[in-house]
Amino acid sequence: MKRLITLLGTFLFAVFCELFVRIVIIIYQQTEFTFYGTGALPGWQWVVLFAVIILISSWIAGMLNATILNSKHFSNFLLLLILMIVWRVSEYFANPEPEFLFSLILISMHSVAILLAFKTKQKIDEQIS
Repeated sequence: MKRLITLLGTFLFAVFCELFVRIVIIIYQQTEFTFYGTGALPGWQWVVLFAVIILISSWIAGMLNATILNSKHFSNFLLLLILMIVWRVSEYFANPEPEFLFSLILISMHSVAILLAFKTKQKIDEQIS
């Protein structure tokens, strides 16, 4: 049960960070709010910033997952990654104007972040023992 709650909590943390950044960008630029895609992002700089924020929030979610569960098993990271990929695929199909490349970049960011979190956890465990 702890594993499931931790998995959902860390996933919701990553989604919250994404939506919070979208809201901040929208308020700062005074444009319309959309949950999906890059249509409401005012320029390519914001798209890059958004992708970097996804990378960072996914890494933090992976580290929270590993820390709370106190486990270095890759299955915990893999389940979180699968949940994030399912989120991106559902977002792609829910978007009225789907952007395949943007979705692929975000899935890549999630994958890299989760892999980095796994490697970081391994390195920390090696230093402790």
